[in-house]
Amino acid sequence: MKLTSLVLLLTVWILILPGIIVNGHISEDTTWTPEDSPYIVSSFLYIDAGVTLTIEPGVDVKITGADKSNIYNYYWNGSEEPIAKMIIVYGQIDAFGTEELPITIDVNSENEGYRWGGIYIGRYAPMSSFEYCVIKRSFFCILEQGTWSMAAIQFDNGLIHMRHNTFINNMMAIKSFNLLMNTVVYDCKFYSNDTDYPVPFGYPGCIGLSAYYLEPPERNFKVTIAKCYFTGEAGIGGGGYYADTFYLNNFIDNSCVGSDSLMWDRDPGIEYGSASSYGNYVLNGNGGFGCNAYYETDIAFSRRNTLIKYPDTFDQFPPLRIGGSGRGTSYVSDNYLEGAVQFNTNDAHSGNSMIYNNVMLTADNTAMELSHYSSTNLGGQMKIFNNLVVNFHPDSLFNSRLFYTDFANPYIFNNTFSGFYRGALNFMSSISCYNNIFHEFYLPPSYGYSAEQANIYGYNCTNLPIPQTYSIIDVGGNIVADPSFMNPEAGDYSLQQSSVCIDAGLILPDLPAFDIRYHKRIAPGTEDGLRNLDMGAYEYNSIYIGGIRAIIFDAESGEPVDCVKAQIANKLPEFSDTLGCFHYPTGAGIYSLNLSHWDYETAIIANVEITEGEDLMLQIPLHKQGVSNPTDDQIPETPLYTLTNYPNPFNPQTRISYILPSPGKVNLSIYNIKGQKLIGLCDTQQTKGHHSIIWDGKDQRGKNVASGLYFARLEHDGFVQSRKMMMLK
Repeated sequence: MKLTSLVLLLTVWILILPGIIVNGHISEDTTWTPEDSPYIVSSFLYIDAGVTLTIEPGVDVKITGADKSNIYNYYWNGSEEPIAKMIIVYGQIDAFGTEELPITIDVNSENEGYRWGGIYIGRYAPMSSFEYCVIKRSFFCILEQGTWSMAAIQFDNGLIHMRHNTFINNMMAIKSFNLLMNTVVYDCKFYSNDTDYPVPFGYPGCIGLSAYYLEPPERNFKVTIAKCYFTGEAGIGGGGYYADTFYLNNFIDNSCVGSDSLMWDRDPGIEYGSASSYGNYVLNGNGGFGCNAYYETDIAFSRRNTLIKYPDTFDQFPPLRIGGSGRGTSYVSDNYLEGAVQFNTNDAHSGNSMIYNNVMLTADNTAMELSHYSSTNLGGQMKIFNNLVVNFHPDSLFNSRLFYTDFANPYIFNNTFSGFYRGALNFMSSISCYNNIFHEFYLPPSYGYSAEQANIYGYNCTNLPIPQTYSIIDVGGNIVADPSFMNPEAGDYSLQQSSVCIDAGLILPDLPAFDIRYHKRIAPGTEDGLRNLDMGAYEYNSIYIGGIRAIIFDAESGEPVDCVKAQIANKLPEFSDTLGCFHYPTGAGIYSLNLSHWDYETAIIANVEITEGEDLMLQIPLHKQGVSNPTDDQIPETPLYTLTNYPNPFNPQTRISYILPSPGKVNLSIYNIKGQKLIGLCDTQQTKGHHSIIWDGKDQRGKNVASGLYFARLEHDGFVQSRKMMMLK
């Protein structure tokens, strides 16, 4: 009976154990397992130099915290530790959870006002890794006199591996002042529903990464924030001193403050880096995505972003904004904006801004606020072309304004603008407008206050005459008429065949070869060489310039690979989306396509031939690198073949494509389902790179084959690949 009672007592005692208490110094390699979880940190925990702490999937870590309303809970009192505890790493943490079994690090309290001190990684520690970790409710802490840790993970060694993590209600999620490598923050989630922090800490943020400004690196480090999710009130943040930040394919949810600082002036005495954005989706909230070409030689871009804001009332401010700034060249293109949205290029310094091929359906009072200080003195130029900008604000027609320009002197051509009352307001600025359509304006588009700055108008279509005033220079060619859009109620502002805007524009030296849809800008078959260009953003009855549509996938798993950079020399890059797809409108020509990703080997595809009017369809496998950390070193090319055909099913013909990793003898043949060879399409030496050939659906005797399944078979240097194709009649 006594033995039974003792066993029961021991069992109950084991069941109520709080977990394993870990304090002081970990001085030898240690592994934390889910079986011993949770691990309770009740005093400062040190990972000593030369030591690795491995945290297995499913481990729960609880750290003693304190009331965040009293910041002295996070300060040392002489030799007495702060009440809130933290982990200090001079060695290394390898925390690899899984999607099913994440590692959780949280304050050891149910009190919502309690926070712990964070993880601090020392200046000379090796790289730590965090994957599938959930890190909650950290504040800041004092390590020692004069040394603070300000984030859930502050890595002052400048080295970090950061993938698939979730940060919840931390004052700052990730921070470093001492970057020593290019850094990727990939597929992380940031939730911030608690912004109540005491002075002097103020507003929380998500990411703050920079190099030490007193020890500048030879070149800026690259900070890539990719495929992350942000929601709540904290600022997204990004890079700072000597860091070039790239925001790629992120989703910013309702009420999250965006990276608005990208579009504003920065202290010229501090060497900030550039910033670019691509493929981000912003839903409501404040701020926006832009780009900053900080140095004169920088090229930055803000492209293919989507910004949508539907406030409770249309007069709610501020709008979501997109723009470009800096002393270099910024490209703002192919973005979609809807609702309370605005183009904004405040304090753009002396650089060049190219704003083109954007669609903006705005409910803001001013569609474009354009400032470009010093551009007159230092040679910068702002060019705005091929944009569709429509105001659909139901109650603001009296206040709606297309432009507010301040020292910008923009060159505005081949745009379509609709639904603005007050036209343009200028202050110390000159506007040059050619080939634009001004539709449903209630004051002439030249409306402005500047007497000393002349506004030039030529070859525009307006619904109101251009006024003849002292500040207007009418160079002729302007038409007062209805432009005859195809279906504006449905958002189609292309031109009908009867439009007076067809062949009514002026050929300009800065004219690009494409319109807003990447169709050819000059329509063929016109007789007057000086008047064969359409007004507005859309060229009537022209064909697509040609390009690439590709799917990128993992060579082993077959899963799509997102965030792959596709680069052609002398062109802006494109990037694959969450489905591994990208579209690259290149124009006709023969190109070399470079594909790169921080986790994959670089692939270079030569001899990519693009035909006008067509998209070349590519399916491209990538192979994982042995090292997943981003570098600028060239990585050897990986073998590629990827036999494809498009269309499939087809009738009567299909284009068969393949990519050769090296030159050699190539045999390409067509077989039926019985394995009988029907025709040989290629049996010759070919160069390295992309090749394609059209099969017209005929056999060796020139007879059309019947509907059914067929196989293309490629042979090259002992390699054989087959492709199923379906003929449908």
